[in-house]
Amino acid sequence: MADKRTTLPYYGGIEESIAAYLNPTELAAFVASLSRRSKGIEGEERTRLNRLLTALNFTMLELMRTPQGLPYDSLAVENALYDLQGYTHFADMTQYREANGTLESYLAAWHRHAVRSTPPPGSIPHPITCYGAEQQPVTRLSNRYYGLPTDYHTEWYVFRNGTLTAETRFTRNTTTLIRANFLYAPAWRIDLPDSVRIFLNDKPILESRLPAEPNPFSTSVFRTEQSVSAGDRLKIIIVPNRQSGRSTACDEIEIYEKE
Repeated sequence: MADKRTTLPYYGGIEESIAAYLNPTELAAFVASLSRRSKGIEGEERTRLNRLLTALNFTMLELMRTPQGLPYDSLAVENALYDLQGYTHFADMTQYREANGTLESYLAAWHRHAVRSTPPPGSIPHPITCYGAEQQPVTRLSNRYYGLPTDYHTEWYVFRNGTLTAETRFTRNTTTLIRANFLYAPAWRIDLPDSVRIFLNDKPILESRLPAEPNPFSTSVFRTEQSVSAGDRLKIIIVPNRQSGRSTACDEIEIYEKE
């Protein structure tokens, strides 16, 4: 890190760690090698290795929930989740973060929430372009990775000023499903957006507000269906809650065409 002149992202997420110092493929090779070698070791050293390997399952899971890390592998995820459950054998291995960061809640979030998006039955993904509050493209909002409500760093796009916009054009008559996910975490000063506005050919057709006061550290889903014709231009504008002054966090904006 000294050679790269980078700062240790102590309070950052896995993507900041990758940018600063962490090589995902090298770490994965190290973990696989260490796991193989540990099988032939006994006694106190084996106990210490089990402790290290148990903790490394957390890092491996983090690397598989961002396209900047390791390729998502459902079997590898299942194995890592199972092995990370071994943290209960170590009295001081209960937290991965100071506040609101128990491994129990982290594992529960993995089991409760999808990390990769999949098209609903009978539909296909429709490409969109997203622009952040500074009108710069934001690719993470359409990369098929969801964020976990236990962590706003990875895969969430967080903004407080301006608006978040998604645009697209259609080449055929079809019925679409429009979906967007938002984080509610008042402890992190993250609120649901004030509104989600839909425009078709620059004309407003829908303004929707999400249900107020959901459970803290939860994901709220905006969902609507809209019929479109070939040549139609659709725009989605997400407006933050300026009354509360809190930020808005969105992880994916999705449009699916029904087949």
